[in-house]
Amino acid sequence: MAGLFAWGTESVGQVVGGKNSPAETLSTEQALLKLKSFGGILIHYDDRLPGTPVTMIDAAGLEHFQDDWTRFFAFFPSLRQVSLSGTPVSDAGIDELAKISGLEYLSLANTKVTNIGLAKLAKCKNLRYLDLEGTRVTQAGLIAIRQALPQLKLNARPEKVGTDNVWLDGRPIVSFVDRIPRNSHNDAGDETVLQFSASEIDQWRKKLNALSQLPEETPDGWSKSRIDPARMLSVFPKLRLRDGHVLRAYVFKEDANTNGFVWALPADADFPEPADCPRIESHFLKPPKPWDALDDLMEAITGDDSPQSYLHASILRREFKEFNAGWHGIRWGMNVVLDDTPWNQRQRSEENPIALYPESKAEEWMWNVPKPTNWRPEVRMSKDKAVVTFYSYTGLATELENGTEEKERIILHTETYRRGKYRPLIVEKKVAEGPLAYAH
Repeated sequence: MAGLFAWGTESVGQVVGGKNSPAETLSTEQALLKLKSFGGILIHYDDRLPGTPVTMIDAAGLEHFQDDWTRFFAFFPSLRQVSLSGTPVSDAGIDELAKISGLEYLSLANTKVTNIGLAKLAKCKNLRYLDLEGTRVTQAGLIAIRQALPQLKLNARPEKVGTDNVWLDGRPIVSFVDRIPRNSHNDAGDETVLQFSASEIDQWRKKLNALSQLPEETPDGWSKSRIDPARMLSVFPKLRLRDGHVLRAYVFKEDANTNGFVWALPADADFPEPADCPRIESHFLKPPKPWDALDDLMEAITGDDSPQSYLHASILRREFKEFNAGWHGIRWGMNVVLDDTPWNQRQRSEENPIALYPESKAEEWMWNVPKPTNWRPEVRMSKDKAVVTFYSYTGLATELENGTEEKERIILHTETYRRGKYRPLIVEKKVAEGPLAYAH
């Protein structure tokens, strides 16, 4: 097993080293218990290393995160990756992070960090990647940290610089995540690779699900959706609808079963009633498709050509396919995105009684390929293309065309985009299958 995860959801008793006492009085185990007690923090252990040490802490999007909590991070000498993006951490929280000598990856995107906190990170001599997008860091701060850490890859849009590159010794020092130029790669043709956490993707999906819920007064049968599907783009500011286009949706309802179909149309095109549309005869519901609809709605989506925008597009496309969906209309909604081995994760959430991860044992599974060594969702950017890859798990039973039943499985999703285009070439491969399954 390549690694284990634990979520900070446990209740713990009082430990030495409370908020007003020095963290140095804590043991590593006590520091770990303290982090778990805060709730919502994902902790990654690497069981390939002696002692199964903590190597990653992910608190992305944790709105109640406090600066004082970072003092517990220093208790894990094997810690390599920390994500605090979307938290209220400020310069005060950077002091303890700067003590982590082995830190290689740090995301501080959309935090309160300024040049003052950034300067403290000059002590992290092994730091290779730093995300500062959405912070108050300025051009002067970026130049200073790059001089201190020449190997550092920066992703940022500094204040008071606009969209211009920041230059040092005749070379740009920032690879803007918002706008990576197509010719920004070095002579060796290196790729730009950006990894993401499953918890970050899960947050997007929860927001999208809330925006696509079907109103109770929706009638049975086919009808126009009363919800504008374009509002789902609000979750992804790096994507937008192309000028001159609109999104429209139809919904089919039968008791608690619902299915939605989203179409992209020219802005001046009619939005006819379902009965006045041609039908897609190959689908069992025979959904309506307006005469002027594009064959693929992603042709009407554009973005800023950042790595994030392509991952956003991959998730958005799937959520559009289940717009207004309910009960038997849900398929993708039963998949959970992975960033490590799915075993030893939380089996069920309070909101969802369905098993989110395998309840079968790892040794009961059959692998079609070697087990992954890196599970994290990632985007690889080269000169002409962007490739999104991620793994997902689903326990939903699926009947195949030959009449057999597909059981719980792990799927590798690979989507290749031409730079600047958001309609991908899609490949989905079942890499492993387990013995159990459920129906809904």
